[in-house]
Amino acid sequence: MKTFKKIVTIMLAIVLLIGFAPLQTQAASKNYMGRLNVSWDLKNNKMVTFQTNYAGVGMRKLKAKITNYKITDAHEAGCKKLTFTAQFEMGKKFKSKEIHKICNSKYYKKNHHMAGMINVYVVDYDTGKNLVAANSHGVTVRTYGWSTLDERKQEDKDGCFLYSYKKGIAFTVIYPKSYKGLCIGLGGSTGLTVKKNDTRFWNGKAAFGQTSFLSIKDKSIAHFMRVK
Repeated sequence: MKTFKKIVTIMLAIVLLIGFAPLQTQAASKNYMGRLNVSWDLKNNKMVTFQTNYAGVGMRKLKAKITNYKITDAHEAGCKKLTFTAQFEMGKKFKSKEIHKICNSKYYKKNHHMAGMINVYVVDYDTGKNLVAANSHGVTVRTYGWSTLDERKQEDKDGCFLYSYKKGIAFTVIYPKSYKGLCIGLGGSTGLTVKKNDTRFWNGKAAFGQTSFLSIKDKSIAHFMRVK
């Protein structure tokens, strides 16, 4: 009789574990972006300071902001339309010694550019997946190409030179009125080159937390806001 009770107890424990497993899996998939080490301070017309990696000099501060932020009813039935422009600009001017280090770095000599990635993100809050790629949320994203708003040449005493800039890019996002997971963000990268998971993120296969577009130590790499 005691053996039978033990078997029943074990079987009951197994049933309970199986019963709760799907709930635990579901809960783990919620609020993904909220658990990442990113800044949630992005607002329309508010300048934020972020960091990105430059060849030869490492992480450096840049500035960015969202402008022309507007939500209207879309032509598509049951959908809303978000439009905004992302603007990026160089922070402090490069010092002469910084220009020299960048231009003489192995990366610059091989690739003929200084890295310093700047990115705009449209992601799902619960999964961290890129919504610019094909997705199951009914979200479509259109961009209209980068425009250079200002560009200035900087050089050192040896003739090494770089261009500082101010750039902008416009976005249109169509999404269902019932969808509550839309997030947009701006930021840089901890890496000089695009990593495997960075590419997988852009293709909608990897989550934002798997990329080099954030840091577990520094929230200033990426700045986000939820669209409501």
